[in-house]
Amino acid sequence: MNQHMLSQTGNPHAQANRSLHHSETEHPQDVPQNFLLPPDGRRYVRSFLFSRHVNAPFARVHLLARTLLVLCLSAALLRTINTSHPDLVGAVVLWSGAVLMLALSGVSPGVARLYFLLTLPALLALFITWIVFNPVPGKVTLSQLPIYAGQLVIGLAPWQAILLVIVVGYFLWTRRLFLGIVVGIATAFVFAEWVHLPELRIAQVAFFHPLALLVSDQGLLVAVTKTIGYAGMIIVSIALVMTARDVELIGALRQLHCPQAVIFFLSTVFRSLDLALSDYETIRQAQITRAIATRPRSFIAAGKGLYPWSTNGGFL
Repeated sequence: MNQHMLSQTGNPHAQANRSLHHSETEHPQDVPQNFLLPPDGRRYVRSFLFSRHVNAPFARVHLLARTLLVLCLSAALLRTINTSHPDLVGAVVLWSGAVLMLALSGVSPGVARLYFLLTLPALLALFITWIVFNPVPGKVTLSQLPIYAGQLVIGLAPWQAILLVIVVGYFLWTRRLFLGIVVGIATAFVFAEWVHLPELRIAQVAFFHPLALLVSDQGLLVAVTKTIGYAGMIIVSIALVMTARDVELIGALRQLHCPQAVIFFLSTVFRSLDLALSDYETIRQAQITRAIATRPRSFIAAGKGLYPWSTNGGFL
């Protein structure tokens, strides 16, 4: 009977050895359990875009909580930029919260300035669009300037000949075209607006509705509120992307019990993104070592360098 019980329960020493072997297999001694954490002494870790500080306050919040906070803040900003009832004070307060969130995300000042310069043209274009194409009457009219009369005039004018002469002459002289077009358009605009010369009108066709630059206090309020609101949404989106890591996303998906195939696919995608960013940094350091970027070039010169046909008698 004792042998029968021993055969059912098994040898206690064998069970202990099996449990020890199972624990060693599940948690190997040579693999540290904190492999998801950054190494000791490292100040910055890589995120989806660029890098962030290791101990950033906003990065300590769970990824799902961060995402929910960004969505709630964006929804509140959308409510403040309502066209019929804009809330400038609320937009400024929420924008300040977005800036504080970006400051607590651990982003380096250089990266923050880079994103500010990248978003500044878009915000300026948004402000001009709401001023020009959305004239809102208000109590006080700040400016009113007609831009387009709603008629297309078909005819002959001296400024057309001036434009053609400048472009053709510059091309025959330098074998280039871009600067001649710019100078010709500017000169033709000056002659058409400030120099009264005779012209021959052949036909006049109605096209689109008249456009006028009408700036009122209400229109200016709407444009400023829209710009501040969209700037806040851009800032919080940048803060979320700059603080999120692929490891955090995979862990959040595991906590949400997403399918393993989805998690594996996303981990592969973000791993490829990380490798691409590492290759970019390596290539950039090699370019700096070879003194490629020692002499700064202007924006136009950099754009011309992208096209091989822009030199030696090409388009530009």
